Amino acid sequence: MMKNKVAIIGSGNIGTDLMIKILRTSDILEMAALVGIDPNSDGLACAAKMGVAITDKGIDGLVSMPAFKDIEILFDATSAKAHAIHDKVAREHGKTIIDMTPAAIGPYVVPVVNLDEHLDAPNINMVSCGGQATIPFVHWAKLARKWVGGAGQHSDYEEDSWFMHIPGVRTVIPSTPYDAKGLMISAVRSGDPVVYIDFGGFGSLKGDVPDEAYEVPFGKAAIRTKGNDLTIVSSGGGMVEAQKGTEMLQKAGMSVELIDLRSLNPMDTETLIKSVQKTKRLLTFDLSKYTLAPGAEVIARVAEGVEGAKFKRIAHPDAPPAAAPEMYLWSRPDENNLFDAAKIFVG
Repeated sequence: MMKNKVAIIGSGNIGTDLMIKILRTSDILEMAALVGIDPNSDGLACAAKMGVAITDKGIDGLVSMPAFKDIEILFDATSAKAHAIHDKVAREHGKTIIDMTPAAIGPYVVPVVNLDEHLDAPNINMVSCGGQATIPFVHWAKLARKWVGGAGQHSDYEEDSWFMHIPGVRTVIPSTPYDAKGLMISAVRSGDPVVYIDFGGFGSLKGDVPDEAYEVPFGKAAIRTKGNDLTIVSSGGGMVEAQKGTEMLQKAGMSVELIDLRSLNPMDTETLIKSVQKTKRLLTFDLSKYTLAPGAEVIARVAEGVEGAKFKRIAHPDAPPAAAPEMYLWSRPDENNLFDAAKIFVG
């Protein structure tokens, strides 16, 4: 099957990402050239390394390339102002141009909605960048420690719920040193925006961490203990208390499956459902506020996938943490709350 030769104008993130996707996955497109205007562009350097012809002379440099006569489609990942110039050149040479950064020259196209009716248009104006853009940044968010003496204003813990509901933003919250390094490396290497949550007191935890680089995948929960009587799900700071409570329950003769979410968005629904299909009981444990804590989403997903299961939630009351130690200890979920609730829940 003959491939259609294409060129990409614009060597920034959008253009470079599209080039890589074409090279790696396309069965119908062939990369003929990447066009830029900055000879020191990282995108042009990447293209040259991958064997793609490049020019830093803009649209004029592309037209002067011997391969230009065989190119059928131009993807424009520049600005609206530059696209107006590129459109004129493309029409003069009978090339189809697809605008990845809307310039309102050709018809507006959402591929799954109206692409078929505009296949013959010389200029197609994408309503968005078609998912080709990356936003590679990591926001390191530190949550309150929730400890007696920290004062009420320094003890709130609910940002995990805030961040995890944002579409497109990966949200991770390690509870072990091993996961902390692996999730951070995954976050730095990801092309998506990532919120990396570090709960107060995490720095005092100990554990083995390999010297070499490794990744902990997003969207994959960790089963800390296996069991058949009860599934307990927690994350972040809650895992410290959940592990203590689980050990207490195991000593009391209960078979507990403890799951550490690690990744709040995406969430590992498959692991959660498989566990509760076995135990038929799910108890979530959060240091966040009761309303819309991560455990609420966990239960909602499992309830849709497991019939006949029973559910129980433990979380901080919907109120600011108190400064008075007695009131604070009463409201803060701990391993004793988990133990008592589990014993009543399982019977």
